[in-house]
Amino acid sequence: MALVGNPSDGFGGRVLAASVANFGATVTLEPAAGIELVPGEADATTWSGLTHFSDQVSRYGHQGGIPLMQAALHVLIDHQLTRGRRLPDLGFRLSYETSIPRGVGLAGSSAIVVAVMGALAQHLSVELPQPVWPSLVLRAETEELGIDAGLQDRVVQVYGGVVEMDFGPDRQGTADGVTHGRYEQLDANRLPPLYVSYLPAAAEPSALFHGDLRVRYSRGEPEVVESMRRLAGFSAEARAAVAWADRDHLGQLIDASFDVRRALADLPDLQVEMIEVARTAGASANFTGSGGAITGIVPEGDDGLERLTAAMAEIGATTEALVVADPGG
Repeated sequence: MALVGNPSDGFGGRVLAASVANFGATVTLEPAAGIELVPGEADATTWSGLTHFSDQVSRYGHQGGIPLMQAALHVLIDHQLTRGRRLPDLGFRLSYETSIPRGVGLAGSSAIVVAVMGALAQHLSVELPQPVWPSLVLRAETEELGIDAGLQDRVVQVYGGVVEMDFGPDRQGTADGVTHGRYEQLDANRLPPLYVSYLPAAAEPSALFHGDLRVRYSRGEPEVVESMRRLAGFSAEARAAVAWADRDHLGQLIDASFDVRRALADLPDLQVEMIEVARTAGASANFTGSGGAITGIVPEGDDGLERLTAAMAEIGATTEALVVADPGG
């Protein structure tokens, strides 16, 4: 999830992001005679009534995990065939579980695709350079399923830990026929205590914001182009702030990233309220992505997290200390 610089990752910018160990997606692959994709809770096709149906769709959206697994498998096969490689015709039974709150900007969909591709790669003996995997994951979501997304979450989920990523034109590289940015892992021990807070009632499809922004950027709207430049600069500064363990400056950059986003478009009231409540409690705050989740630096003081948790609970949000996942997972 993003800390600083988002959403410039989709516009040739730079982003500082962290992989979160608080939640996760797990895939189980078992050898089988054919290929079987096992539905999860998000893939229900029968419901007890309208209330159950509405609750499930609100929680999981319309995609579910089966299309994500199909897209991951298809992209991996297509990439290997494009590179002149044939995969062994090995059957398997694939199932998944996820503890990631859906639809609140915590990258639940991409986590499933990353986990699926990792399991398939091991089963089918596919070896690719690490920078290639995020691009294939993004391709599965955008080209196969039409999800409006950028590389940010996919990169940090593949790499783990804390990653500063640069997508500028002069930073682009190519590996195994796939274009990628420059990805640098930072020392997570240099970060101050962070939190994550989410509110399902504030969830909103990312396409509503990113789709309009992409149109405005493509036609060269000065405000949007300049905002992406500023956000990229924030990420470069945040990289240095982490290296120097500069809590105050990192907090300012986290806040500034949200402020730029807010100036670009009208944002849902409840999402803005989450930011304002967190800041009033003494925390820095920025969207983790697009949806109903925020992150930032925990307020100072031994009871900082406790005070923040109580303040966020008053608007129905769940808050917990953010645990950064180890690099490589």
